[in-house]
Amino acid sequence: MTDVDGKYREELILALRRHGLSGRQVGEVVAEVEAHLGETGADPVDAFGAPRDYAAQVAAQLGPGRGSRPAPADVGAVLAACALALAGTSLLIDGLTAGGQAVTVTAADVASLLVLLTVLTAGAFGLVRVVAATTSRAVLAAVVAGVVLAQIGAILLTRLLPGDDVGLVTLPPWAGITLGAALLVAMAALLGLIRRDRITGPWD
Repeated sequence: MTDVDGKYREELILALRRHGLSGRQVGEVVAEVEAHLGETGADPVDAFGAPRDYAAQVAAQLGPGRGSRPAPADVGAVLAACALALAGTSLLIDGLTAGGQAVTVTAADVASLLVLLTVLTAGAFGLVRVVAATTSRAVLAAVVAGVVLAQIGAILLTRLLPGDDVGLVTLPPWAGITLGAALLVAMAALLGLIRRDRITGPWD
């Protein structure tokens, strides 16, 4: 594939995803396009038209799709997994670094959890949409970097939140470690239930 064809493929994938085609459908359409171009050596625009127009044509033939629209259960699972990840990590770290003292969950901890959960969830859904719309590693790397930077910024912001002197729950260190580990295990189990709809094709 030439650079031009590679660009055409990326634009076609994005256009097909916007019409709600599943990862399997997108992979099949792109594979057919690449096979035709490989056999004929034709220009992709001359052979199929603009990616947006060809995607609309294919979507009309295949009917309405729901491949890029997350199910409500998946949305809930992502939100819950993010909350479990943050709470579990916080409790585990606090328990391991408590030095024999009790682990106290404060009002500031809860506020920080909400801020981090908002940023992490937004980043997670943005990353899911990008994964569903492109196979470019450079694009994925850029989005991941953006999510990480946003999370770091949110962590720094939470240090300014009030309420650190208002204790809500007090646990012995072993309980904090155990509960934190249990929450992380639950997070991993939830992530395993989330539907996957990756694009598959001959470039894998």
